[in-house]
Amino acid sequence: MTLKLITLDLDDTLWPVEPVLIEAEGSFYHYLSEQEPELFAQISPEDIRSHRLALFEQHPEFQHNVSLWRRESLRQLLATHLSAERAEQLANSAFSVFIQARQGVTLFEDAETILEQLAAQYMLIALTNGNADIERMPVGRLFTAAIRAEDIGVSKPAPDMFIKALEIARCRAEECLHIGDDPYYDIAPARALGMHSLRAAITGKVPADDNSFSHWRELPARIDGLSGR
Repeated sequence: MTLKLITLDLDDTLWPVEPVLIEAEGSFYHYLSEQEPELFAQISPEDIRSHRLALFEQHPEFQHNVSLWRRESLRQLLATHLSAERAEQLANSAFSVFIQARQGVTLFEDAETILEQLAAQYMLIALTNGNADIERMPVGRLFTAAIRAEDIGVSKPAPDMFIKALEIARCRAEECLHIGDDPYYDIAPARALGMHSLRAAITGKVPADDNSFSHWRELPARIDGLSGR
């Protein structure tokens, strides 16, 4: 098997997502509190989260655009207290604060070094349901492309992102390896298309198995095994 393309999930695959989300949520709420101190003395971070989850229950299609979900949820919440114009303006500016902080990730140990090695041998394309933007990060220089659910209108486990990556790389499914942390959103759809797959079991959220790796330094040998080197 000649491997040409490696597609990679981002959150909990290249970096742990929980720390950066905590930091981004903190920056988001701090900004709102500065902008409308009296209002946000009454509205807690949990109130914002609860409103966002309630909106998702009514409109599960937001799974395909988590950025729009966050902005619209906040806009609706603010509109019950502020003018429509102010609610729109503040929702947009607060989201800008959040998304800037959202990019402040810390890669897993050895991930960047291994990615540099892989980029010298294979085309790398990022696939994500989230709103991390690999192209705004230093490590983005190693990727040929990044495909986000909100850019194409459909999220994993639908095959669309995987198919788009194959089209960009001009290769067949059997010439592609997908690496991701989630059995449902990453491994199952990749296998259904005939791609090779490896699961990142670094966070421990899902137990390791024969198709997983627990540290990035294990990855080159696992890929060589797939390639028959």
